[in-house]
Amino acid sequence: MSWEDFNLDKIAHELVKKYKDDEASKQVYKMRSTVHYGLERFWGEQLRLKEDKNNKKSQYWADTWDKLVITMHQASIQVPRTPEDLWDSQKFPLAYRKVTLSILTQLCDYMVWWTQRYKPTASNETDQEN
Repeated sequence: MSWEDFNLDKIAHELVKKYKDDEASKQVYKMRSTVHYGLERFWGEQLRLKEDKNNKKSQYWADTWDKLVITMHQASIQVPRTPEDLWDSQKFPLAYRKVTLSILTQLCDYMVWWTQRYKPTASNETDQEN
């Protein structure tokens, strides 16, 4: 087995940059904490947020999930698109779920890091005023 980085840092940067000027940017912290509850909960959060007035939050979750699915496809792992199939060991074996969850955790960690980098700091605000 050889090392493959899947460009997770680049993917995270693109996602964070897309939503950095939006209220949805704060969702990244919720994403990172939701990972601990499993893939099904993470996937379902976009559906719950669709009922919210700010549909960009839901879209941020959906975009993150879509990037995860594409990344896992590069690793020859097909992530199911329904919650029932996420639980089906025949369609999505436990070993694949563990790897996918690990990749999602790392992606969210990178997203938190990039979100922190885009946050304005006191020194940034002072520089912009001068």
